[in-house]
Amino acid sequence: MRKKMVAALTSIFIAASLAACGGNSGTGSPTANTDQVQESEAATEQTEPADEQTSNQQDESQTATETGKLSLDTTIEETVLFEDDNTRIIAESLDFKYNSPYLHLKFENNGDKALSFVSGSIGYSGNSVNGYMVDGFYVNVDVEPGKTALEETYVNGDLLNILGIEKIKEIGIGFDIKDSDYNDYAQTGPLYIATSDADGADDGETYLKSIQNKKITNLYGYTMDHLDENDFLQNDQLKGISSCLITNKDGVQSLFLEVENVSDKVLNIRVSNSIVNGIQLVSGSWTSETINPGKKRLVSISLDDVVSHAGGTREEFGITEYSTVKMDLDCLDNNMNNIFEQEATFTLGDSKESFMAGQTEVYNDNDLKVSYAKTLKDEYGGIHLLFLLENNASKDNTFDVDYDSLSINGTMTDFISYSKTLSPEVKSILNIEVSKYKLEDVKITSPEEISDIEFKLEIRDSDYNEIDNPTIQVTTK
Repeated sequence: MRKKMVAALTSIFIAASLAACGGNSGTGSPTANTDQVQESEAATEQTEPADEQTSNQQDESQTATETGKLSLDTTIEETVLFEDDNTRIIAESLDFKYNSPYLHLKFENNGDKALSFVSGSIGYSGNSVNGYMVDGFYVNVDVEPGKTALEETYVNGDLLNILGIEKIKEIGIGFDIKDSDYNDYAQTGPLYIATSDADGADDGETYLKSIQNKKITNLYGYTMDHLDENDFLQNDQLKGISSCLITNKDGVQSLFLEVENVSDKVLNIRVSNSIVNGIQLVSGSWTSETINPGKKRLVSISLDDVVSHAGGTREEFGITEYSTVKMDLDCLDNNMNNIFEQEATFTLGDSKESFMAGQTEVYNDNDLKVSYAKTLKDEYGGIHLLFLLENNASKDNTFDVDYDSLSINGTMTDFISYSKTLSPEVKSILNIEVSKYKLEDVKITSPEEISDIEFKLEIRDSDYNEIDNPTIQVTTK
């Protein structure tokens, strides 16, 4: 669901070719599979920066401050990052290519088992530059006993520009080390490398200044539609510095949250249960980000991807403006223990929109309501049967389509659908997806050919007691 992590931030400002989230992509996805998809894509996230970026460079005689770009003359001295009886990790040098910093690492294995070293993956991502966590410096290398491996890794320079970093003063990188039997060997935690600019004067640049800088705006072709510098977390361990709504040059809109870890331990912020314009489009976790002590992180949430996760587009859902976004922002420690749970609401506009006019009520009982909204065709030839769920009861309730119960035009067919748990006074979308190949089995090629839909809906309370198991019938012609 989510796309490449390095691009996850820069895509909002740059071209769609760097876009980051998709489908579930909730970082999104069917909620149950979000992390699995992110892991599979993390393995390929380190692609070479596009050569065409070099054609956009301004005259090299201009300074970094004048161009709003990263200084390219920073170096490091060889630094032993981690060492024990069996292994050493050494940062050998730093250079620049494609306007991005490349870190050269050496891994030594003097033990009797092969070791794997991973950094920057979804499962273990604690890398930083100066005061900001970054998606980058990805490493995945296996080293046999008695052998040495050399690796080159980088972070996207565009991301550093957006963060307001003109001189790299400090690089933080951490490693998850496992042996050949997949047993944990070590997790190093953040390891820091001081650069040749470490003692330089503070240039005072920050992400908030950078994204409002006309040079940066013009360079990446985005617009800022909303900015709020109120603390949306109000907590003594994580601080919510700012929230902003950005539209990139391709019209993709994303919510950026700037969060600072003001505690003395590594923390994770998890985004879940996203409600957009009053409709819950994601139930369950959407993304989780690690923040080292004293560091900040940008959490990017593509609202268009959140909508896509529910089965449609902004236009198909009748959304002309993202007016309110509500979500759970939970804090966890490195062992995934809950530190605190926080609901946050971001008011981005003032429109009063309703989801897909012309709904047809198909169930109304027990303070619960189900309405058929629309059938949409996706880019792969499949269809999405969309229903609006409303929980007007006083407790949480879960809606789930019974397995093997869906028929279209009187013929049974397979489908994909995920259960929806709604809190009191919450509305959500039930998305029943039928693939192109299953549609061919029932001789349907387009939504217009569907005349009737039938399935069993299982409704349970928070204690998993069955409330009702109605048969839902829809006649579309």
